[in-house]
Amino acid sequence: MPTHAENIRARDERVVLAARALILERGDSALTMRALATASGFAINSIRYTLPTLTAVREQVLTDLAERLRRRAGDVEEQGSEEADGARALLHTLLPLDEERRGDLVLLEVLGAAAITEPALGSAWREVDGVVRDVCARALRELGVRGDLARLEHLHSLMDGLRAQLLRRGVDRPAAWALAVLDGHLPPR
Repeated sequence: MPTHAENIRARDERVVLAARALILERGDSALTMRALATASGFAINSIRYTLPTLTAVREQVLTDLAERLRRRAGDVEEQGSEEADGARALLHTLLPLDEERRGDLVLLEVLGAAAITEPALGSAWREVDGVVRDVCARALRELGVRGDLARLEHLHSLMDGLRAQLLRRGVDRPAAWALAVLDGHLPPR
C-alpha cells in the first residue's frame, strides 16, 4: 500500500503532466486551477495542498523539465560516440527534432518568457537554463574545449536561437537548415 508521501508525489506528477498538456495545447493563459483540476482529476484543494499557486505549478513544471533535459543528455552520453558526433548528439537534445523534444522546448520557451515578468519563477528558470548551458559545456568538452567561456556563451546563445527559430517556423519546415547552421559551428565529421 502506498504511503501518504508516495500518494502526494504521484498526485503532483499527474498535476505536472496535466499542466504540461494544458500549456502545450492551449498556452500558458489556459493554466488555471479549475482547468488543472479538471485535467488532472484532482480537486483544487487537493492540488493546493502542495502546489498552492499557479506559480508553484509552473515552478514544478520547470523543475520537471530540467530533469527531462538532464536525463536526455545523460542517455546520449551513455551511448558514447566519436568526439564530434558525441557533441552533435548532445546538442541535438536541445533542438525540437521530434515530438517529445518539441514539447519540452515549447515549455522552455513559454515558461522562460513567463519568468521575465514573474520573478518567483526565476530560480526554476535558472535551473533549466543551467542544464542547457551544461549540455553546451559537455558538448565542448567532447570536442576537447575546456574553460573557454566565450565559446560556451557563443554556443549557448546559438542553441537558444536555433531552438527558438525552429519552434517559431513550425513543424512544416524541415530542420535541415538549423542542423547545417549548427554543423557550421562544429568541426567536420
